Amino acid sequence: MERSIVAAAVLTALFAACESATFPDSTLEVEVSAAPVTVAAGDSVVVEITTTNRSGATLRFKTPSGCLTAFEIRDASENLVGGPGVACTTMITEQVFAPGESRTDTYTWRAFRSGTADPLEPGTYELVGVVTPLNRPPKLTRPLALTVAGN
Repeated sequence: MERSIVAAAVLTALFAACESATFPDSTLEVEVSAAPVTVAAGDSVVVEITTTNRSGATLRFKTPSGCLTAFEIRDASENLVGGPGVACTTMITEQVFAPGESRTDTYTWRAFRSGTADPLEPGTYELVGVVTPLNRPPKLTRPLALTVAGN
């Protein structure tokens, strides 16, 4: 009886491995968009981060929080000046993407320096979307230029 339970567990694990993939960088696509891309200091920007499984298999991976995505806004010196400003649960969360499945997270960000009421200085900033799988390097989007216009 014990051998059949072990054999069933092994077969179940092998079957699951055939139908799903772990976090392969080449099949998980992460894209970021923003509107508008030119704002006055303190104005709002809608940021969308779309995560897509480009493989033909179910993709399973874990994230260290309940939020799948986040974003960073950096100045020309690559200093972090902004982010989503949302609270995420601190718990390991399994993410499951069917083949071809996409999810889009939408954030509203105001052009203030992170954690302050100080408007960002006029200039060009980089917006980068981020997916952070547990125990793996973050998956980053290509940078998108955001401009804070002067008065």
